Amino acid sequence: MAPNPAESLGPYQLVRCIGAGGMGQVWLARLKDWPEPVVVKRLHSALAADTRLVDRFLDEMLVMRRLRHRNVVRLLDGGHIGTTYYLVM
Repeated sequence: MAPNPAESLGPYQLVRCIGAGGMGQVWLARLKDWPEPVVVKRLHSALAADTRLVDRFLDEMLVMRRLRHRNVVRLLDGGHIGTTYYLVM
C-alpha cells in the first residue's frame, strides 16, 4: 500500500504504509522542517460516515493527548481534513 509520491495529509508527506487494521492505516510520514519522521494513523475513509466510529477515533485522540509516560508514544497532532480523520505520533 504505497502512497502516490505526492500524497500528503495536510502538512504531512506520507512515505509508506507500515500497518493496517480494521479501523485504519498507519503511515510513516515526514513533516517539513521536522528532524524526525512521524507516524500518521488514518481512519479508513469508508468508516468516516459512521459517527459512532468517528467518535471512537476522536476519543482515542483525547485519551492520547492526556497520556504522559516514557513508554507511551506522544500524540503530536490530530484532527480531520474534510472527512479524513488522523492522529500524528
